[in-house]
Amino acid sequence: MQSFSPLEEICSHVDSDGSGALDVREFELCMNHMGLFFKKQELVTLFKTFDADGNGTIRWQDFASALRVPLDSRRSSIIDKAWSKVGGPGEVPMSKLSSSFLANDHPLVVDQLSTAEEMLDQLILGLSKEYVTEEDFRSYYTEYSSCVPDADCFVEIVEGSWGIKEDDVLPIERQIDRYERELVKKLGEKTRGNETPDKVLDRYFRHFDTDESGYITPEEFKRAVERFGLSLDDPALLRGFFNRYDKDGSGRLSFREFMNALNIDRA
Repeated sequence: MQSFSPLEEICSHVDSDGSGALDVREFELCMNHMGLFFKKQELVTLFKTFDADGNGTIRWQDFASALRVPLDSRRSSIIDKAWSKVGGPGEVPMSKLSSSFLANDHPLVVDQLSTAEEMLDQLILGLSKEYVTEEDFRSYYTEYSSCVPDADCFVEIVEGSWGIKEDDVLPIERQIDRYERELVKKLGEKTRGNETPDKVLDRYFRHFDTDESGYITPEEFKRAVERFGLSLDDPALLRGFFNRYDKDGSGRLSFREFMNALNIDRA
């Protein structure tokens, strides 16, 4: 059986006809597996960047090579933390790693973009050894990192896969950054057809603006964000998240303030 890197495994998985190349539809699926969701025009523009000869397809092995990037300190640290939990000095049986791997908690499985079986197979094929060293583990995740451009997303993948946390308590600003990224991602996922992200946002905003004042309060903001699957039960997190967009400090948030802060253009 041919062994692929994690990035190549994703490309191979979406290459439905086994041609060794991705068309636009397959390229979009590949992006989704990487946690990236683009509007149609953005997707087409990105596709053309890699479609050097303009034939409507991308050789996925060339694409995978082009995306390989070195690890930064944050990604390196979370890999070290994962190995310290499941590994040890010397070699560790692949069977032990497999049994410790929390495939059901992998973000792609949680978001129903892949299955637990596919994630476990990807790990086993990627490592391709009966006994795994720390160097093997690090090499695997260095390659995996190449297919996850967003550092927050990569950290969440490693956290979910091995049941660890980057920090016991994340600084509030970093938590807000993570929530903001997730909110923008969810907005993209809820955009359908000719609808634009600002229209989706406006629809949710108006739904929770119960007094039709044109503004929402922190509590209304909390309920709106929860509709995107983000919990704001921590008062400090809610206050910090709300205040990030409430630029004038009025204690209420207008649609324009919210949209401008998220850098979403009107259609």
